[in-house]
Amino acid sequence: MNKSISIGLWDSAFLKPYVDAFVQSDVFDVTVTSPDRCEQLALAGMIDVGLMRPHLVLLHEDDLDVYGESAISSWRFPYAQLVLDAPIGTPITSIQYCSKDQLHAIVGRIVLNEHYGFEPQFVPADTPELHGDMTGFINTDIDHGAGVGKTVLDLGQEWFELTGYPMVWG
Repeated sequence: MNKSISIGLWDSAFLKPYVDAFVQSDVFDVTVTSPDRCEQLALAGMIDVGLMRPHLVLLHEDDLDVYGESAISSWRFPYAQLVLDAPIGTPITSIQYCSKDQLHAIVGRIVLNEHYGFEPQFVPADTPELHGDMTGFINTDIDHGAGVGKTVLDLGQEWFELTGYPMVWG
């Protein structure tokens, strides 16, 4: 049977049930790839439907048709952690994040400011002037050792506690 709709989904553990369901369908031709590549395919028109991070949808709103009926959201989200060197209440001056994780940095900035009253500088990890002055970092890998001896905030849970709504990740 000819699959009539091409769809791009992220290669992530939390999406595995969705990917499995779409792959079993007779309608969808599924491409499973990184979020970056999925967004490139969608913007280039190489797939009919693609899961995208919300901030990129806003940046490219004129180039896309947005279907808000489908989203990846959560009350807790172990794939987006803010790892702090010290307990909450200790001054937080700067947070390191990977450039591809801009949404996580935006959520982290809002949570730290609105929920805890901190306004740290958020610095991309690929910034040349980055040196050992970081008081925390955004962790998107499920590396449970990354937070040993540190304060770990689940950004999905923090967002829910702040707003009363689940965070939309894609």
